[in-house]
Amino acid sequence: MSGFMAMCMIRWITAWARRGCSVIRGGIPMKAGHGNTGSWKRMQRAREIAMHDVMIDIEALSTQLGAVVLTIGAVIFDPESDQIGQSFAIRLPAQEQIDRGALVDVDTIQWWMDQSLEARQAAFQGPCAHSVAQGLGKFSRFLQRIPAERLRLWSNGPSFDSAQLQLLYARFREPLGPGNGWPVRYNADRDCRTLFELAYPQGGIPVEDEGVAHNALDDAVGQARAVQACMQKLRDHTHP
Repeated sequence: MSGFMAMCMIRWITAWARRGCSVIRGGIPMKAGHGNTGSWKRMQRAREIAMHDVMIDIEALSTQLGAVVLTIGAVIFDPESDQIGQSFAIRLPAQEQIDRGALVDVDTIQWWMDQSLEARQAAFQGPCAHSVAQGLGKFSRFLQRIPAERLRLWSNGPSFDSAQLQLLYARFREPLGPGNGWPVRYNADRDCRTLFELAYPQGGIPVEDEGVAHNALDDAVGQARAVQACMQKLRDHTHP
């Protein structure tokens, strides 16, 4: 698909996403807490320091590697408990990616047309990074809350989400600048699908559906909850 045709389709689906409510769901908010907000934030940060796992999810305009990445969602979590930490979500400019050769599929555009209004709004509307490099820089700083040698990066699965982001970082190597490439070590990737099949080979992970399907942040939180449920199941099986 040519860049011109791709952008025309994106503009069309963006206009279509504006139909109805204009409120964009941003995933789960941080709890406000009670009493001393500063003390609560320090406690939250202390819990996060002990957590080394991040779940990511992206929404894109192709299933092929090298796709336009619309949104990135991520959440810090502890697989061994029910703790969920700080979250991150950002929308990236599509045209800038298309100009650098990122892919758009007609089938994926059609798939987006069949998704919920809320999902389309989160992917195509609302606040957006000024540039892809700015958005990736913010994502890098979020990941760098955890020391690189301790970070475990979960996705569903790494051959899509993580691989797409690595290619996006490579595509924007120049505007990102020296030393600002993919901030994840080669051995950090973890695969949700393998864990899900080990713990629940017949499916049916007992996690309530929360949020909007195909909202990157909501999906990341849901996948983190599913990992926690699977780890609990495996612990119960090992130590009945």
